[in-house]
Amino acid sequence: METQTRPVRRLCTAPACLYGSRLPDEAVGLPSTLLETGVAGVVSALWRVPAVATAEVVIRMHRLLHQETGRMTPDEPLRRAQQGTRAATLAEKRATFPESAELRDLAAPDDATVHAHPTYWAGLHYTG
Repeated sequence: METQTRPVRRLCTAPACLYGSRLPDEAVGLPSTLLETGVAGVVSALWRVPAVATAEVVIRMHRLLHQETGRMTPDEPLRRAQQGTRAATLAEKRATFPESAELRDLAAPDDATVHAHPTYWAGLHYTG
């Protein structure tokens, strides 16, 4: 009998997926299901997260992961990406994401940290 081995996946990023069961005592959700199938770690959302801020966190995290390959576990780039998203000014965000109509049309001063509130960045977490 042949044994099939699954390739090891280091990280699955699923911030737009629903965050799991709605029952408070239910342990099965997307992260645990992915871990059970062999994924080493999962970045997912604890609640519905705003699209632009979430995209910024994920892009920052993946850039850090590629820069620091093998030097840190995925939870550290996520933490740093959340800090960067929280601290970046509107002018910095517009320069980084010029195609974003939401950022372009936002009526706020250029030096405003428009995603400083935890609602924008704290909903993403690492399991693994």
